[in-house]
Amino acid sequence: MATRGESTRALILDAAGRAFARLGYDGASLTGDILEPAGVSTGSFYHQFSGKRSLLTAVLDDATDNLRGLLDSGHRSGPQPDADGLLARATAGWHLLLLAVDAAPDVALVVRREAHNRDPEIRAAVARFNAVQRDAFRVRLDELAVPGLDLDAAARMVGALAVGLVEDYLAIEPDEREAQRDRLSEQAARFTLAGMAGMGAQADG
Repeated sequence: MATRGESTRALILDAAGRAFARLGYDGASLTGDILEPAGVSTGSFYHQFSGKRSLLTAVLDDATDNLRGLLDSGHRSGPQPDADGLLARATAGWHLLLLAVDAAPDVALVVRREAHNRDPEIRAAVARFNAVQRDAFRVRLDELAVPGLDLDAAARMVGALAVGLVEDYLAIEPDEREAQRDRLSEQAARFTLAGMAGMGAQADG
């Protein structure tokens, strides 16, 4: 059972994720947009966090830990691909990304908003989140075993594709996303495999 402090922290983080996603770090009021909706006093907040910056970095670092856990259990979370099917394995990877967005849509918006924040601590927290995602892309690409592929270059390209896919996915009404997830995952997988094949062939040539 969660302690009172843990419950308070969870309430603050939940309200903060929504506020930062909607208004951004600079636009969100600590009191009016986070603490009042959470039903938490200023004193209780400062028992948990040193200020708004530490709150945002906590939102991002908690999301990073959750993403790492989801990726580690990905073989159970997404569709079970045929071991010999490149398309099935690539589709499963994109499916897992969209599941991660569904698990924390506010975080996806916060990461997008704060990627170029002027505060180095906030940028570092965003970078930690993105590093976990990028490493996951690299592992998935390595599993696909395309001859001659530059994994680092391919991971950068896939990361750029992921940004656009997540943007499109978040634009879909939440109650309609599940119906679109499989289609988008397969489309992204086909595009990825075609691009990787071209990059591999280019490296061989």
